[in-house]
Amino acid sequence: MEQEIDRVDHLASFALDYSSYHQELSPFVKLAQEITDSPVCEINIIDAYNQWTIARTEEELKVIPREESVCMDTIQESKPYEVRDLKGHTRYSNRSYVAGEPYFRYYCGVQLTTDEDINIGSICVLDQETKEITNQQKEQLEYLADLVVQYLQKDRLVHQSNRKVHKMEERFRTLNHDIRNPINGIVGIVDLLMTDEGDEQIEVSTDDLQMIKDCANAIVGEIDRVLSTDEQEGVVDGVDKKPLKNVFEQVQKLNIPSAKRKDINFRIERKDDADYYISPYSAKQLVQIINNLVANGIKFTGNEGTIKVIYTTEEVEEQSLLKIMVEDDGIGMDEDKVESFNSGEKVFGSSGTEGEESFGIGLHHVRRMVAELDGNISVESNPGEGTQFTVTIAIKHL
Repeated sequence: MEQEIDRVDHLASFALDYSSYHQELSPFVKLAQEITDSPVCEINIIDAYNQWTIARTEEELKVIPREESVCMDTIQESKPYEVRDLKGHTRYSNRSYVAGEPYFRYYCGVQLTTDEDINIGSICVLDQETKEITNQQKEQLEYLADLVVQYLQKDRLVHQSNRKVHKMEERFRTLNHDIRNPINGIVGIVDLLMTDEGDEQIEVSTDDLQMIKDCANAIVGEIDRVLSTDEQEGVVDGVDKKPLKNVFEQVQKLNIPSAKRKDINFRIERKDDADYYISPYSAKQLVQIINNLVANGIKFTGNEGTIKVIYTTEEVEEQSLLKIMVEDDGIGMDEDKVESFNSGEKVFGSSGTEGEESFGIGLHHVRRMVAELDGNISVESNPGEGTQFTVTIAIKHL
């Protein structure tokens, strides 16, 4: 379990936008098809709950529970994983894509292994016919897998740079508050001295005092110029920011397929009209946090159930807070699990409503990501009555 937690945490460092890679990775998909003479190729990423197909022969977004994935078995290996006849294999014969459309029979997958020697997913080919590919073809698939990983790792470097910029912005804002007040105090004192012309104790000339005041005002003006925030335009220090509402639009898009699979009514509700602009880094973090909580809700909510993501902003002690609630009417959590989660302890998983495996990895991962944004997360739940997770993060940390 610890190894899988480390793997999922490592994957989170990429902050992948699962819906944005189709065009960029399309050449790798086409080349894999040509190399193996296969009609279907997929590039899959496996997180704590799902397998996300970030590039494939067809363009529409595809997501399946990780326990239904052959690639989940592939990432447990260190060499290409080939199944020549899925229908004849006891482990896969009843999978929906084998027993029904599109009636896949052949599978071969190669691990996407990062420089840290961690498998985050796979590139695989599938066919409706049983067959076998050569060792040379498998080796060429491995080369392709290396190229895909290199691409994703370069994208991670961009993400990490954005994160550093975000942290620097926070430090500059703190600097603004810390420095402005003393300088304004200097300006005020000089004003008092300059107006008290009858005080014989003053040995400083008015010109000298004016020069001190001008210098202090110049520093304040420079701080204002460099650290000015224009939330209406979504720009801070020339860095583009993302509207907060875009996060929830992305969450809606990514989770509708999984919700439809179980006929779950999934919706997002906004409780106020305020909108904020946040860093691209924080936007990706928020999408990951909410996605994991929604995936957890889908796993433990029965067919035709309901999952809601509700978000609002509140003013508390002179700071703006983002409050996100993920509610479901599923099987709920018992008192011991609720207490364990709220006290920061590990929560051991249980089977979902359709027997889905669960190890508590996703919730552990969510807590870590919320902590990275200096936020808080808690849960309320009763067996048979559903569950509500609440995430609270200061807007200034986004």
